[in-house]
Amino acid sequence: MNRQKGSGTRFSLDYFLSLAGIEPAAVNGYDHEEWTHLAAASYISNGLADAAFGIRSAAEQLNLDFIPIRSEPFDLVFRWKPENTLLLEQLIDIIQSQDFKNTVTNLSGYDVSELGKIIYQFKNEGE
Repeated sequence: MNRQKGSGTRFSLDYFLSLAGIEPAAVNGYDHEEWTHLAAASYISNGLADAAFGIRSAAEQLNLDFIPIRSEPFDLVFRWKPENTLLLEQLIDIIQSQDFKNTVTNLSGYDVSELGKIIYQFKNEGE
């Protein structure tokens, strides 16, 4: 069971296989791709696959065992333009709200300690 080409999950699996000197063709099910973590987990839940790279919340939703292998940060990057200032400010307010943090925390497997932190903000002159 695998995720689609181009996904971060697929990139991670390919990286770890390479480190271990394992050819992807040697992995049973490597060519079977799914587009979501939950779809991949469903194959395991239904006995159609033994394992897949995925996220804790998908495994827990389907009562599967989960072995953490790595963690990764996710950033939201966008171009700040005068015409979308109000929308972006509202989005930032939502992301920084305690309600949003509580919702993400309830998904399990997510570290919200830096959720909503603005890492860098660059505005062009005149914008």
